[in-house]
Amino acid sequence: MARQQQITIVSRAALLLVMLLPAHAAPEPLAVVSLSGEYRQIPKQVTLILEDSRVVASNIRLGRMDPVALEPEESVERTAEANAVLVVITNQRLLGYGSVIGWREIARETGEPVESVTVEDFAAFVTTGFRYLNFNAATGIWASAPRGPR
Repeated sequence: MARQQQITIVSRAALLLVMLLPAHAAPEPLAVVSLSGEYRQIPKQVTLILEDSRVVASNIRLGRMDPVALEPEESVERTAEANAVLVVITNQRLLGYGSVIGWREIARETGEPVESVTVEDFAAFVTTGFRYLNFNAATGIWASAPRGPR
């Protein structure tokens, strides 16, 4: 009887541990819903490396490094990184990076203040004092629209 009680106590302790573990575990990785309704996780595909005269995308998915040179008077003001998208904002341009399409850029308007940058999955959203911009890291397309009157 003592042996059965030990097994029961160990089983209950293991069950309790399994029930409590998710409450303290790290957040779930990002996921995408396919057209069929299935979820799939987005693994880490890109990482940003900043250097004095260039920025480098470490492309984990394709196993390569993709640098882009900065102009002599260009400086990095802001960066953002998610599992599948990188954004670098300089005083001259906005750079977006996707693991399959590489670097894409859009010019920054003179005196354009950056208010916020949000990245998630394959998408980036930038709000400036003049316009709204989004970047799709799967297609490489930057889109922008002027802000309305405030």
